[in-house]
Amino acid sequence: MRALVFIALCLPSLAYADPVFDRIVAEQTDRFATELGAKWWRASDPQALAHALVDTRLLETLNRFDAAPKREGALDKDALTRVGVLDQGSRHYTFLFAGDELTVALARIAVPVRPDKGEGWSRDRLALRRAELDALKRYGLQPIHKDRYGNVFRWRGKAKGGRVFVEYRPERDELVVLFVRR
Repeated sequence: MRALVFIALCLPSLAYADPVFDRIVAEQTDRFATELGAKWWRASDPQALAHALVDTRLLETLNRFDAAPKREGALDKDALTRVGVLDQGSRHYTFLFAGDELTVALARIAVPVRPDKGEGWSRDRLALRRAELDALKRYGLQPIHKDRYGNVFRWRGKAKGGRVFVEYRPERDELVVLFVRR
């Protein structure tokens, strides 16, 4: 079993797919993340929400997409009974569960820009970012934010039981993928 987990963890660098995020969103359980060594807390544990929402930049991402689970205009505390965090190399995950139901999943994926090899601007600089975005096409991503030059930085799509949001953050060289249950 450990060999299969190792192979699954190597796939992101080989195929630019994210088996952890995809499987958690598809299964909507914590089983796979737990097998990979995710750390879990009850939302009522001291500093659990601060760690899960602030330290991982999940709250910032939820606010940016206006996607936080809300009740009566405020963050729905019932949607946050358990929180999990998993680090896998250059990929960082945060999961929020209401009981056994996945409510939010966040993946932060490093997509460093390749050096231009002294040739000036090169289309290959963003090859890793393009490959990651291509792997996310299965969510039917549509652009929702472009800069004044027409470069797309935010997308929206659909997944089983919820919505998927993606944002490229060039200042951090990362791609952020967010699942929010409807």
